[in-house]
Amino acid sequence: MIVCIPSYKRAGKVKTFELLGGAFTKDEVIIATQTESDYEEYTKLYGEQATIILAEAHSCGEARNNLLDYCEGKGIKEVLFLDDDLKKIRTVDDTFLVGVEFRDLMDKCFQFAHKNSITLFGSYATDNPMMMSRKAVPNIIDGMLCGLLDTSIRYDKSFTTKSDYELSLRLMSHGKRVIRFNSFAPVNSPRSSGGCEEIRQRKEEYLFVAQCLVDAYPNLIAMHPNKKGEIKYIGK
Repeated sequence: MIVCIPSYKRAGKVKTFELLGGAFTKDEVIIATQTESDYEEYTKLYGEQATIILAEAHSCGEARNNLLDYCEGKGIKEVLFLDDDLKKIRTVDDTFLVGVEFRDLMDKCFQFAHKNSITLFGSYATDNPMMMSRKAVPNIIDGMLCGLLDTSIRYDKSFTTKSDYELSLRLMSHGKRVIRFNSFAPVNSPRSSGGCEEIRQRKEEYLFVAQCLVDAYPNLIAMHPNKKGEIKYIGK
């Protein structure tokens, strides 16, 4: 299993190593940086724990594509994308997983995906056990944790935000299986500068992209009735 982490301006703030807990080797963890200064700082801070690559990107989707380009070039067929601010996994049983236990969980998810011809999988988005279930269901996938079983697939880099949702919907519309495991969710650290936080602050753009997705996939999603700028899966 190869872990791919896109990161931007978060040197000294990457929390995902807490989640990994030393259960992955340097060659199994790849961090994509986008600027020379980031590359130098990340290499100094994390070079013994991960492979650091440098490739220009102007969106999270483009950064993920850089990781896919790298992995596909190395003959790697499947990857686990993680955000750079994840500290642990919380389960439906209200337990927390890091390190070897987290790796075991991801191994089981990939095994399930192979067995059931799933192209993309993800986790529940809210770390509240009261809202979780033991079901694995079709749904749009939040990019903070997602397993992709085909590194020839690419994100649409024209989406400055919600490129993870766009990929989920595109795959579904092409007959690919996309599954969300509702039994666990990542616990992330409080948002800080860097990463996609700058995009999140551009509210008009956020709303525009959401509406574009609804217009493109009206049989799969609708605007969320209670959360402005968010979309709701309505497919079956």
